[in-house]
Amino acid sequence: VGMLSMCCESLGDHRRALELSQEALAIASRCLPGNHPDIAAYLGQLSSCYHSAGEVDKAINIMQQCVGVVKQHLPTRRSDLCTCLNNLGLYYSQKGMLHEAIATLEECLVSRRLFLPPGHPDIGATLWNLGNAYKKGKNVVKATELLRECLSVREKNLPATHPHVIDVLWNLSSIMYDQKLYDESLQLYRRLHNILTALCPLSEDMATVCHNMGICCLAIARLDAAEEAFTQSVGIKTAIYAPKDARIATSESMLHRVWQLKFGN
Repeated sequence: VGMLSMCCESLGDHRRALELSQEALAIASRCLPGNHPDIAAYLGQLSSCYHSAGEVDKAINIMQQCVGVVKQHLPTRRSDLCTCLNNLGLYYSQKGMLHEAIATLEECLVSRRLFLPPGHPDIGATLWNLGNAYKKGKNVVKATELLRECLSVREKNLPATHPHVIDVLWNLSSIMYDQKLYDESLQLYRRLHNILTALCPLSEDMATVCHNMGICCLAIARLDAAEEAFTQSVGIKTAIYAPKDARIATSESMLHRVWQLKFGN
């Protein structure tokens, strides 16, 4: 039943997966003591199903139970505990429970650093979740530190065009951009630009990158580079959006501003 639940989950049938996971836990609970490691496994699976079904509160409650069971079987189940803590911290963060999220993810990160080699993908996953939690909590210094380390880990394990690498670049560039650290932001946007040029040159993401590159260049008085970036953004938006779309006008207005600064009215 548990295997069937995982199959349904992987196929996107979250409700059926949830029903089967509940049944699997009920069967296991009749056969095993409440603190058995297999009970923890079924609890973790059920929590994941609740999360996929959008019932995050229930996912948190079940995952808390799972953590409680797994902690009774340390140190042999340390890897399982870290997986549970990482997921629980993510769920807390999604519910805006940032104090709980940060405490849980910090515990997970400390443990993973103890028994995993540096640069392990699981460390990268926790760095990503923890960095995002700090970002939500407006601690941009800590978020930047963690996300930079996450980027380093993911670049060692994944190709440059992998979505997980792109996600970190987006987050870091937006942090720098929001803090008006335009030189740093521009470097990150250029990396995104190179990746998206290979993957999807005519896309909304590429248009956004070009537009934001233009703003960064304008802020540091690099008018030729700003003109080039805004021109590309306008071209992409014209190709992918309907005529007179407000998003086209946004980049056009910035391009006109650059021309005014370069050539006057």
